[in-house]
Amino acid sequence: LSPLKMVTTPRGMVDMMAAPVTTEQCCSGGRQKKVSVQAMGWSREGRRLVTASNEGKYTTWSGIDFSHLQTMHPHESQVNALCWLSDGNSFISGDSEGTMYYFEWTMTLMRKLPHTHNGLPVQSISMAPGYVNHHFCSAGDDKNLRIWDWGMHQEERCLEGHGHRVLSVAWHPCYALLASGSKDNTVKLWDPRADEGASGCVATLHGHKLDVTKVAWNPINGNWLLSASRDHTLRLFDIRSTKEPVSLTAHQKDVYSIAWHPTHERLFASGDFEGSLAFWMAGNSTPETLHKPSSDREKAIYELAWHPLGHVLASGSKDQTVKFWTRRPIGNALVDEGEETLKSAGGDDPASGASATSVPQALKNGPRDGASNPATSQWQEARSGGGRVAGGGSTMTPGYRSAGSAGGGSSEGSSGFSNSRLYRRQQQQQQAPS
Repeated sequence: LSPLKMVTTPRGMVDMMAAPVTTEQCCSGGRQKKVSVQAMGWSREGRRLVTASNEGKYTTWSGIDFSHLQTMHPHESQVNALCWLSDGNSFISGDSEGTMYYFEWTMTLMRKLPHTHNGLPVQSISMAPGYVNHHFCSAGDDKNLRIWDWGMHQEERCLEGHGHRVLSVAWHPCYALLASGSKDNTVKLWDPRADEGASGCVATLHGHKLDVTKVAWNPINGNWLLSASRDHTLRLFDIRSTKEPVSLTAHQKDVYSIAWHPTHERLFASGDFEGSLAFWMAGNSTPETLHKPSSDREKAIYELAWHPLGHVLASGSKDQTVKFWTRRPIGNALVDEGEETLKSAGGDDPASGASATSVPQALKNGPRDGASNPATSQWQEARSGGGRVAGGGSTMTPGYRSAGSAGGGSSEGSSGFSNSRLYRRQQQQQQAPS
């Protein structure tokens, strides 16, 4: 079965939540000696994937047939961060010497910013949403977050507050709001427009017992913040609520990578140090699928990145490979060697009493016998309005213009909840006379 046939989206499966779960490895990039993939990112149209290694090399892969296109070696040290601009025409990267590079999509070097973060490693970079007034944030081992103006190539402000090096930063998909994860075991929320001299910290979120390795906002609703940690757990925060975050435990090793699906609101993936790849649905306490490595090779998954269309998941790991994952071909068994499903643990059965976030679980169950579901109306009302940041912060104010609003479109049709065609079809079947 060719890779192109495996990645084609069946029209009859568009609204099925299981359709985007990519557990079938369709291609693997070439293995290089003593090289691990530390960062990666898809271009906006999905035609190419750029990966970066611990030797300072870039490799470009085709998003169509997953072939190797180009390799270059601009950095002199390990590349830890890579992020594309919203327009997809250029990207920025940061290395272990505190140097950041601007590149065009043609891999042409545009500018070099040396000695940022006091010459300490740059661990993460995140772009602000929107197509004008480009800004981005970098996080590093100097314990600080730094806001930069892309066009002026200048640092605008420095956000201080973490007690140890900052390992990850994520810009909110719509608002002027940042989330960061640090080696001090905390997740912090920041206002990137804070005045000079002000801390800019809006809230501090606790829950992890060890380093917070990665943070990621839900790209569709913007209300869910996901964090990964070396304590083998994931935490799902709802920034509109002051309740304790949902703790997700399935990994047996340190969790280094997480990624939300670009079109299915509840789906996300996570990877750990032993190479296990888990697919989760927000609202369930156990993963839909947990794929474990079939050998004892070092396969720590350092980075995950969904194709913009959501039909392919790329993973970069310590075993010197880039893997591309797609859906299983129709007719293949659901469970294969090295993979297991955890339904027996009660994650998707309301009668099992497994813990889950209240709103997604209520939506998943749905109304019965034609009765209205109050949780659905409350959820839709909450999504249409703003929310308060956990920790008593002020109501979030729109900051940089979002990429979604620039086109004037609505994301209502892309969510996996009650407004989907599948949900309406289920309600019609329930109300139809027997």
